[in-house]
Amino acid sequence: MVSSYANKRKFDLKKFIESLESAEHDFVNLVILDVENEYAEEDKEIAKEEILSLIKRIKKGRRKESLKDFEGQIKEAEKSGDKERIKKLIREFQKKVISNK
Repeated sequence: MVSSYANKRKFDLKKFIESLESAEHDFVNLVILDVENEYAEEDKEIAKEEILSLIKRIKKGRRKESLKDFEGQIKEAEKSGDKERIKKLIREFQKKVISNK
């Protein structure tokens, strides 16, 4: 269940929203308003679960985008033959993958 989100770590919606880019920030605020309207008469827990589910999807998309960016940078470094940059990027990529599990 969502209440055991991320191994009992407390999720701070306000901090998460502040960490988003402007377009994502606006989108999340619209989703929250939509969910609040849709579930106005429903259980607050259902609304909370819906919001957290949408936030997970946004985070997953951001991680995927970030990893694709690393892949592109690694390919460019390979094309240019910059072995030190390749090593550095691969280490950063691995850290990113491990931290996102």
